[in-house]
Amino acid sequence: MDSQQRVGDDERRIAAAFNDYFANFGIGIAPDEVIVGSRRTIRDGSGWAITYRVDRDASGAPSLEFYATHRRTNDRHVLISADGELEHLEALSDWVIVDSDNSDVQNGNDAIERRLEARGIYPHGPG
Repeated sequence: MDSQQRVGDDERRIAAAFNDYFANFGIGIAPDEVIVGSRRTIRDGSGWAITYRVDRDASGAPSLEFYATHRRTNDRHVLISADGELEHLEALSDWVIVDSDNSDVQNGNDAIERRLEARGIYPHGPG
């Protein structure tokens, strides 16, 4: 950890919320991994790929945004604020069957994918 970065209550709450979210899968991060400006991809043996980034929110507090994929479930896009609260954000829609004349769902997915790519959390980078 950078000597300029100290682990405080915000980092502990964010790590605890992340760890609670993935507790059933044994996936977690330490509070000292909640470093503003960091980006990381976690891959586990069960098929999860989770990319997260840590930024400051409008008040200057840290927040962690992650995008998680697994072959057996829907994608998840979540923002964890400094108080440990989770906000579920738009994720790509999987397994949607639509009329070939209706491109609204595909256009929506394309827009979400562009936003995720701009944030650097999708597609997942090296583990």
